[in-house]
This record gives sequence, C-alpha cells and structure tokens, in this order.
Amino acid sequence: MSALSPEIQSAIDTAVARAVAQRLPAARETYLRVKEAAAQLDVHSDTVLRFVHAGTLRAVGSGKLLRIPQSAIAEYLEATSSQDRQANDRSRRRTGTLPGSATGSVGGDHERG
Repeated sequence: MSALSPEIQSAIDTAVARAVAQRLPAARETYLRVKEAAAQLDVHSDTVLRFVHAGTLRAVGSGKLLRIPQSAIAEYLEATSSQDRQANDRSRRRTGTLPGSATGSVGGDHERG
C-alpha cells in the first residue's frame, strides 16, 4: 500500500468534508406565532398580518397555522429604518385609527350628542 501525497490527502479530506456537509440537515429555522412576531416588532398582531398580506414580511402557512420565520423578522428590521417605524407610530397615534376601524375613532373617545 502506497502513502498518499499531502496534496492528494488534503483534496480527499476536502471532498469528504463537503459530501458530509451536504448530507447534514441545515440549521433549523425558528418560526414565530403572529403574536410573538408582533412583540418582537413592537406592533399589534393585526399590523403583522397586514405586513404579511402586503408581502412586506415573509410567512408560511395560513390562518391559525401562519408562522413567521425568525429570519424574516431580522430581514424586516434591517430593511426598515427605525425612523420609518417611529414616523408610522406617530401617524397612527395622531389619527387615532386602529386596524379595521372605519370611522377612525378609538373606542369611547368620541362625544355622543
């Protein structure tokens, strides 16, 4: 049996390492419920749903099985500057609108006449 040269042994080791890496399962993605994603983004869960439906935030599943990958939260935060989020929050507070509110009034702060 002949000994292999260091270059050949190194090439074999590299090829074996690549083959093993391809067969190992990738790191598992963490998936969040809508409420968990909302807490991380500091928004209401309805806002998370709007982001998902608008295509701003990636999600998998549908209905009660809708899940947001943790990596999608990181992508969203990276793509959205904190100034944009703060301006959006100020605008919502100023107008007093809530998701799904047709009148723009927040429960109980309008006068009855």
